[in-house]
This record gives sequence, C-alpha cells and structure tokens, in this order.
Amino acid sequence: MPRTTKSRVPPAAQRGKAQRAHAKVVSGPGAPHLVLASHPGITTARIERAARETE
Repeated sequence: MPRTTKSRVPPAAQRGKAQRAHAKVVSGPGAPHLVLASHPGITTARIERAARETE
C-alpha cells in the first residue's frame, strides 16, 4: 500500500483524531497503526489487500 505521508502519526494522536471524528477505531495487539472505520467498504478492501500481500 503506498504511503501518502513521510512521517507516521503516533497512535495516541490517531486515537484523538478518531474521537474528534466520531469514528470507530479498529486495532489489534502489536498493530503498527489504527484504522478509522468511517468508510467500512474502503477499510475492508484495504485490509483484505494487505492480507493477500503478506501471504
């Protein structure tokens, strides 16, 4: 998946942005980032594509 930014946003900042956007936050143990599930179809497609690329 191409990166659109050169710096990573810390998880705490991501959670703050998600709360302000009233978005659902999806994360897992050891996950490097959070997923904002405001667009579930797009989010699901990206997760599935990433899973295929890591097989």
